[in-house]
Amino acid sequence: MRTFRNILMALITLSAVSCRHKDLCYDHTHTRDINIVFDWRKAPDANPKSMSLYLFPENGEKPQRYEFTNKSGGSIRVVAGKYRAVFLNSDTKDITINNGHDFHSFCISTKDVFNITGLSASNINVKSLPKASGSEEERWVYPPESIWSGRHEDIDIREHGQTITLTPEGHIRNCHVEIRNAKNLKWTNGMSASLSSMAGGHHPALKMESEELVTIPFETRYDLNGDTVTGQFTTFGHCPQEDTVHQLTIYAILADDSKWYYTYDVTQQIHEAEDPYNIYIVLDELPLPKPVVNGGGFKPTVGEWKQIEINITM
Repeated sequence: MRTFRNILMALITLSAVSCRHKDLCYDHTHTRDINIVFDWRKAPDANPKSMSLYLFPENGEKPQRYEFTNKSGGSIRVVAGKYRAVFLNSDTKDITINNGHDFHSFCISTKDVFNITGLSASNINVKSLPKASGSEEERWVYPPESIWSGRHEDIDIREHGQTITLTPEGHIRNCHVEIRNAKNLKWTNGMSASLSSMAGGHHPALKMESEELVTIPFETRYDLNGDTVTGQFTTFGHCPQEDTVHQLTIYAILADDSKWYYTYDVTQQIHEAEDPYNIYIVLDELPLPKPVVNGGGFKPTVGEWKQIEINITM
């Protein structure tokens, strides 16, 4: 009986010690309150309304996202340890994040476009439009909004009050299009355009464009009594591969409802742009035909798109 009592008391004592040890470990905190500062010296004119920070633990655990409702930064609570970071402004509508779970493959991209404007009173589904040769499998996507992003590969969080400084940079290119000597613009009911085989996104960790090629539609402007067509849009860049062909396509619907599209190979103007962040595409000739409208206001039935390829002399 005494032996049983001794064993019971030993078990109770051991249990009490184990509980006290567990409580001490549970009370120990591993988090740190740190300060994030976004330094805008590389983009002094940028003024985003909000910023996102993705911290990727060195041990491979799931990344954590932190949101800041200003462009300056703020205080966050983070588990102590080593991290890599990706950051970008989050005040956008059409931007998407692909592969957000992985630091190196993290990709900033844009949403798919389903309708194109400018061709008629109602939007036209892009699936009904012909694509430039070689770009048939490319997604139609929105031009990217202004994006400022960056990376930090070595963050070691140890102390409370530690300050981490991050420096965003701009990665969006502006593309300007001008077509001179356009014929018969006064007979045009609607016009729009697209540029094929542009980069579908940007990898902040790699500081390079994604390999996906996309087609970007954009609006055109013209005077019915003039002879010039212009357009402007944004892009992540042309492509990682220098042998990619870029084709600009003009879509036009005339007064007789006939549909025409014109393709220009603009690869050289894009690849050899003096300023890769401000690309200027200047073309000569857009030979729109004069439509045939029968007497009595009769208009022919809308048919298939008719293609005309334009040879460019540089």
